[in-house]
Amino acid sequence: DKTVYEALAAGKRDRITETAAMILASFIEKPFFSAPERESDPETITWISFAGDIMPGRGVERILQEEDGVEKIFGDTLATLQKSDYLIGNLEGAVTEEKGKVEKSYNFKFPYHVLPRLRDAGFDYLSITNNHSFDYGEKGFLDTLSNLEKAGIATSGAGKNSAEAALPRTVTINSTG
Repeated sequence: DKTVYEALAAGKRDRITETAAMILASFIEKPFFSAPERESDPETITWISFAGDIMPGRGVERILQEEDGVEKIFGDTLATLQKSDYLIGNLEGAVTEEKGKVEKSYNFKFPYHVLPRLRDAGFDYLSITNNHSFDYGEKGFLDTLSNLEKAGIATSGAGKNSAEAALPRTVTINSTG
């Protein structure tokens, strides 16, 4: 089997950088757990893509409501995002209607309708373990957890209590276990 890095070096790097591939390859070639064996074409590559911070506020949430809003916001990157087998991003804010914000310099929140639109863009997982998760207090945080679940977007490292937050997230991508 080729490593991710070897596959990319062979010219299949249309959706991931060499640096990211080397980092991923270091985990894949020396895993800290045993992945189940799978029967598949060794030339098949599963694409796990990572986006940075996502802050769908300051007018973006209104554009996302439009029929072609996802296309307008993501533009030329949309096709690449949607081709990914698993797309991960960092949601910078709470998904809540809560009005009571905590006292700090910047507070971000978004209405629920942004989540299905982010799902339409291809996002499978959104991290909410960041400095804006509690911008609208515990109520806003719990609303965010509930809204992510309702939208079918995974998260981890966060929960209604520490035991729930400590649970690992396991996913099956292209029947890879």
